[in-house]
Amino acid sequence: MGEDLTPRRRREAAPPGSPRRGLRRLRASEESEKRWT
Repeated sequence: MGEDLTPRRRREAAPPGSPRRGLRRLRASEESEKRWT
């Protein structure tokens, strides 16, 4: 139980500058740039 709650809480506590979020934003910006080009 504790192990299951740890990852979930850690993800929610992740700061706005988390690497996962940045990667998602970078991927979206790259895709949009490719579409515009």
